[in-house]
Amino acid sequence: MTLKTIESRLDEYSATYLLDRQEDNWVYLLTRNQCAKNCLAEHANKDVDGFMDLMEDVIDRSRDRIKKEFEKAFRKVVWIHTPQGWLKKIRSFN
Repeated sequence: MTLKTIESRLDEYSATYLLDRQEDNWVYLLTRNQCAKNCLAEHANKDVDGFMDLMEDVIDRSRDRIKKEFEKAFRKVVWIHTPQGWLKKIRSFN
């Protein structure tokens, strides 16, 4: 995950935000509904619930991975000399 990756996906993130920002708890229900509507055939109504569950799992895993990589990308490691020796400090910018 690099800043270039984030920039290249900004349109998708913006679209998701516009769909789901009205929800109290962001489970991306509206995005998952739109995805199911676009990805499943009309006669596959019985597959919608399973597909929605699968998409929720994928989103949750991605959200955790993106959060972790974002934190790594926007931090700075500094070494501070103390009377006890060198101390490693991680400064976060988010």
